[in-house]
Amino acid sequence: MRSIDRCHRPPGRFILDSRYLMWYEKGLSFSSGCTMTVTTYGIDFGTTNSAIAFMDTHRSIVVPVGKNGRKMIRSELFFSRDDDAIYVGDAAFDEYLASEKWGRFIQSIKSVLPSRLFTSTRIGTTEYEAEDLIALILEFLKKKADGVTGRNVKKVVLGRPVTFAGDGNNEQLAEQRLRTAAEYAGFDEIAFQFEPIAAAMAYEQTLASEKLVLVADLGGGTSDFSLIRLGPKRKHLKNRAPDVLATAGVGMAGDALDSAIMSSNFRDYFGAHVQYENWPGQWLSIPSSVFIDLCHKGRVIYLYNEGVQDQLRDIIRTADDPLAVSRLLRLVENNLGHQVYETIESGKKELSNHDFTQIQFAKEGLELRLDLSRSQFNDIIHGTVSHIEHGVDALLRSAGVAVSDIDTVYMTGGTSLVPRLQALMQTKFPFSALEISEDSFLSVVNGLALCGPTR
Repeated sequence: MRSIDRCHRPPGRFILDSRYLMWYEKGLSFSSGCTMTVTTYGIDFGTTNSAIAFMDTHRSIVVPVGKNGRKMIRSELFFSRDDDAIYVGDAAFDEYLASEKWGRFIQSIKSVLPSRLFTSTRIGTTEYEAEDLIALILEFLKKKADGVTGRNVKKVVLGRPVTFAGDGNNEQLAEQRLRTAAEYAGFDEIAFQFEPIAAAMAYEQTLASEKLVLVADLGGGTSDFSLIRLGPKRKHLKNRAPDVLATAGVGMAGDALDSAIMSSNFRDYFGAHVQYENWPGQWLSIPSSVFIDLCHKGRVIYLYNEGVQDQLRDIIRTADDPLAVSRLLRLVENNLGHQVYETIESGKKELSNHDFTQIQFAKEGLELRLDLSRSQFNDIIHGTVSHIEHGVDALLRSAGVAVSDIDTVYMTGGTSLVPRLQALMQTKFPFSALEISEDSFLSVVNGLALCGPTR
């Protein structure tokens, strides 16, 4: 098994202005929207997908890093038990399926960044911290980009959400872990930019006149917002701080929609209401933490350990519904949670273009089936949509701007394609033009490339 080369460089001085990007090793602000030589990459490390880009004269270039020339990869890893190989990105999911799960599959790593509960995970004989796992993805992206530019680029602008998803709400820990992962991947100088501001910089390149724009970047793990003045005369300014009226975010987005489907429809199938006899005459419920992890796409990784499996085997013996517990055990023994969520996500995407979908999963004795209409889906995700709406409201309160003053609402990120969320924005901003990004998955990484330093 490959071990991670940990550089353990001394930490640089941390500076992150909430309004604009600071190069925190030097403490210097730099331009968003200028020409430059290829000295810096922009990396959008996402909960679901990741991408890398750089500036080439006046435009950003997104590097093809996925299979069949895709400009993004899945933010996933697969550790094979057959040959100790580590597969990154699209190859990770493909190999996971081809090997029939004979290995360890990891998904949604970004969601554990702010959680002190996640310290490390043992895979084979190697202990991996969150930074180690993320470094594998960042290193993969860097090598792909270095192959295109012919350089060993050491500077990077990393996107980060306004509010990280996951437990703990520890922003400093999350960003430090991301920074350390970038160091492990081979970067010496590391800067951060809020993802909705990066998306705004990319959108600004298309504008012919000045506008006050609300940017809604709705991804896999987070929903982030910025209210910013954009226009052709502003995009060459070195200091954009006065243009940013406010930023806000919530740690919920596309993964939370998938998790809501799991929670509302499949919890009972896996034994959510089962009781077992812990002691003669003493009946207990299965620990709630098991179903919290099961019904959270980013936490299902916590179920894949021997402790949980041993606990479930003990519970089966005295459970009042051993069949349901055995289903849950098969799910975790065979590392199937990610495949179940993949099926759920496919159904969710189907509802963006159709009024009805059918979610079906059959493997290892598990048979899940759900007929789901768009109307039913909207009811299921009501709580998540409300949280996202609260993020928008927080943005408006912080900015102190009337709804009627906002010219455009620009939606980007994969979850921006969900009709219920588009309807939310149309309802809240009836006086504003609604624009959906033509390439919802790449606007942030294009903006991060634009945010690179001028030197």
